[in-house]
Amino acid sequence: MTSRLKRTFRRLRQSSRRIQALVVPVFFLTGLMRIMLFLVPFRYLAQTMGTAAEIHAPNLDLSPVQTGYADEIGQAIRAASLHTPWASKCLVQALCAAMLLRLYRIPYQIVFGTLLDANTKDFTAHAWVRSGDVTVCGETDFDTFKVMAVFQWANSP
Repeated sequence: MTSRLKRTFRRLRQSSRRIQALVVPVFFLTGLMRIMLFLVPFRYLAQTMGTAAEIHAPNLDLSPVQTGYADEIGQAIRAASLHTPWASKCLVQALCAAMLLRLYRIPYQIVFGTLLDANTKDFTAHAWVRSGDVTVCGETDFDTFKVMAVFQWANSP
């Protein structure tokens, strides 16, 4: 076993039971989402993400319990994504986060942004998920990306 994998297992043992229970299903869920990205046109995937929202949509209000769950879902996604044999980058992680947050009935926003490097003319796209004040996945300096689209799901009573 590599030292990186040993460190991950050590950290996982120190995590909450919920995170431990989520890591294995999230591992396989990232694979499923990766396959879906290849097989399903994005316009159909977009329909499952929620409704289109304003680019500067306000953060959704969460209860303290929901905030804790959203944070733990993010931790499980980050832990599992480090060790997948397939690429589990921001879009795969965002789709997984959206599915799990919806399963737990926690409101979320998936945000898509772009960045054009003025020097190299490199174009970068990024996706991240916010749930209340929690950035569930896709951590980055958000101010550097120009927000292109926001999809929002809110659990309505």
